[in-house]
Amino acid sequence: MTAAPAAGFPRFRPVADRALLVEFGETVAKESHDRVIGLDAALAADPFDGFTEAVPAYASLLVCFDPVVTDHRGVEDRVSALIAGGRRSRRKARCARSRSATTPTSPPISPPWPRRAA
Repeated sequence: MTAAPAAGFPRFRPVADRALLVEFGETVAKESHDRVIGLDAALAADPFDGFTEAVPAYASLLVCFDPVVTDHRGVEDRVSALIAGGRRSRRKARCARSRSATTPTSPPISPPWPRRAA
């Protein structure tokens, strides 16, 4: 991610049996939010086995997973690796976005009435 981490962050908190809250700060700050967005993009580009959803907030990201496939420790390890390799993950996210499917544009539709000469 782009900014230096705040002291003591990221902080990981288990949420029930199927989610992990990744906190990047306790206050509203652009640096924290940039790190949330970076991790969200990294997970979208390179999800781990069992990943189901990421829910971003301003200074934290809730990472949901299938508890049959992985556990809190496995998710924390995977997320920590993505955070540590943040710069590489951002590049992968950009590449993934550029390879995403696009909807072809259709040719302009002619109006059903005749055009008048100007």
